[in-house]
Amino acid sequence: MRSKLFAILLTTVILTGCGSSSSGSSDSTETSADTSDAQEKSTVSETGEEKTEKETKAPKTTEAETEEEDITEESPSERTPDIRNMCWGDSVETVKKTESGEPIETDDGGLTYEVEICGYPAYMILHFDDDYGLYMVSYLLDSSSDSSLGAGPTIILNRYNSIVEKISEKYGTPEHQETELDPAMAEFSDSTAHSVSSGYIVITDSWKNNKRTKIVGFIGQIDLEVNTLFCFNSAEFDKPVENGF
Repeated sequence: MRSKLFAILLTTVILTGCGSSSSGSSDSTETSADTSDAQEKSTVSETGEEKTEKETKAPKTTEAETEEEDITEESPSERTPDIRNMCWGDSVETVKKTESGEPIETDDGGLTYEVEICGYPAYMILHFDDDYGLYMVSYLLDSSSDSSLGAGPTIILNRYNSIVEKISEKYGTPEHQETELDPAMAEFSDSTAHSVSSGYIVITDSWKNNKRTKIVGFIGQIDLEVNTLFCFNSAEFDKPVENGF
């Protein structure tokens, strides 16, 4: 499943250009020279000579600053989730506490849950960076039951479109793109759904206006099977695809 997900993500990045672009923001570092608060005092010695000496004052740590240093994590009531009950940058341990269900742990440190997205069964794959923490949540719809339920191309495409509509209610209108992989065959296809299921075209939808979260939806044929993926990414973190998950 992870290899399939990587193939879909790579295809999506190539089509939308979302995964390789930098956020354009850089951390600014403030530097200042070490200074000492010196106060000159004039003193008179026993011989009547005036001497000047410097008194250096050490910076004082206020009680408020001490309390601030002791705060290491927000309390649950102060958290504003980015997706479900999770925040971007969460550790694996924090996610396990906020998410219900037993996750499947992967060799690369990720987690996979069996969940639903807009009422449809899906695998929720969580991606973590060693330094940043949680930076991407991918929903790969479970297509194992499509054949047994007789779900044809139209039903599968309608399912994708219904999820797009639900996401759009919160994040606005997406950038919609249909890419022809086989223009000659797509021209003779009787419907968009048939073209998608046959691998003639792939469809992507991108939501890029939210300051915290970027989203990409994908439906297309991978390994002779129609796959539907929705990928939620931290807007402040950019993970190179060539480095894997």
